[in-house]
Amino acid sequence: MTNEPGRLIAVLIFPLVFALTAPALPAADAVPDSATIREKMRAANGPAPPVFRETDETVVSNGSTTIERDYVTASGRRYTFDTGRFHTERGVNGTDAWHMNDNGQVILDQPDPGLATREQMTTTVEAIHTPVEGYVIATLNVQKLGRKDYVDSATWRIVRREDISANGVAVTTYDDVRLDHGRMFAHHLHVDNGYAHTTSNLRVTEYAPGDVTAADVAVPNPRRALVEFPAGVSSVDLPVTFTRGHVDVRVMIGNRGLDLVLDSGASGITIDSAVVRELGLPEFGKRSQVTAGRYTTARTIVPEMRVGALAMHDVAVQEIPQGWNAGNVKEVGRFVGYRVVGRGSYEGNVDGAIGPEFLQLFTLGFDYGNSRIYLVPNRDGRLALGIR
Repeated sequence: MTNEPGRLIAVLIFPLVFALTAPALPAADAVPDSATIREKMRAANGPAPPVFRETDETVVSNGSTTIERDYVTASGRRYTFDTGRFHTERGVNGTDAWHMNDNGQVILDQPDPGLATREQMTTTVEAIHTPVEGYVIATLNVQKLGRKDYVDSATWRIVRREDISANGVAVTTYDDVRLDHGRMFAHHLHVDNGYAHTTSNLRVTEYAPGDVTAADVAVPNPRRALVEFPAGVSSVDLPVTFTRGHVDVRVMIGNRGLDLVLDSGASGITIDSAVVRELGLPEFGKRSQVTAGRYTTARTIVPEMRVGALAMHDVAVQEIPQGWNAGNVKEVGRFVGYRVVGRGSYEGNVDGAIGPEFLQLFTLGFDYGNSRIYLVPNRDGRLALGIR
């Protein structure tokens, strides 16, 4: 009985002494920062050659197949895309960024003026156990929109990417990773696009370092002169109507007259979806898109368009739901304008179901006093904008 208090003190003190004298447990591995992970990924993939070409085939659930050909040098890049009847391109030559639209016209992209406030993005890294043991690099804004890259820490290669927007998430998974001309990279990408409501599979069919010339990355000439200007005349008036802040151009497709709004802010040639169906035009590559709301869009080909005395054939058009009334006029399409380089260069503003191709090699003149817009062929191959 007299030893019980001592035994109790020993029982209470022993764990404390053990805790103070026992060796510390090893700390968990620190999570590397994003720069460290990216450097390990570059090392695992092998050095990217300064000059190479690559061919990819992408099959989409909407029935379209695109063949992409990439040409890369130290001073320029050119990417071409063939999707059925449609051919587009984009690239950079020196400091000039450019693209070729569906109708074969080459547009010099205007540089960003740099006046917009850059969105604040935050990059974080977390350890993950699924879909692989590794890390996820998340670069997100305050709304948690942006990109997440999932990296396998055993191979230091990306296995999954999530592009997160307010209108859906596009998830890309990477596989068929193998060595190809000194580089280890994925030759198959599967994309589940929650924004476009499509799935697609991209496969690399060719990769060849060093096999690219300066001509391969040069800014190309336009593929064709789309607008047929009548012979023997010095200028052509466009059939236009001035309405509540808009200028509408009357376009004839067969015997159907359409009013298309002149809009320098639009990005391509468009016609209302209902009109496309009424005209029985084919639809290619349907997909979902979001602007003010979600809608279905597709490409189509108009066999012939006439604008006054001008004619165009096999015109590539984007269809979107857009018919609305402006006074007594129902506007069912848009014109757009771009700056174009190469043979047939121009500057101008056109909008609607006829795009910048409509102005190739012409001067666009505005005579607001007489509610008149006209085109004049240019002698120097450039389009000037005239207002009086």
